[in-house]
Amino acid sequence: MLRVNNSLLSFIGCLMMLTGAIAATFVGSLYVIKTRLQLYGLHATPNSGRAGSIIVTSLQKMIRTEGFKGLYRGLSPTIIALLPNWTVISQFMSNAKVYSCRMVGDGNNQLTVGANMVAAAGAGAATSTATNPLWAV
Repeated sequence: MLRVNNSLLSFIGCLMMLTGAIAATFVGSLYVIKTRLQLYGLHATPNSGRAGSIIVTSLQKMIRTEGFKGLYRGLSPTIIALLPNWTVISQFMSNAKVYSCRMVGDGNNQLTVGANMVAAAGAGAATSTATNPLWAV
């Protein structure tokens, strides 16, 4: 039977939350641009014809009009929403792996690639279902 070290799972869960927060910080400005383009459309942003110019022009305009702080609007709610997101993923994944090892694991408590993929898909579905209201706000 597979034994799960709860302190290790807690540590991994904390690392997942930290990496999610760091990733959200790095791509936060791109989410702001994406949301504004969805709301206001392309006509609000002049295009010079070069590849990627919409993003660069949007970044320049946001820095000019709102300052550097404008690039990270909505970052706090995103980071707050990531906490339960990664908690659900880590808990579901660990439980799915324990259950899968009992059902299809080999004698060494190792899961097959397919069983790992099913556990990950289940974790993604559970996370989307449980945390969807947080992302809709």
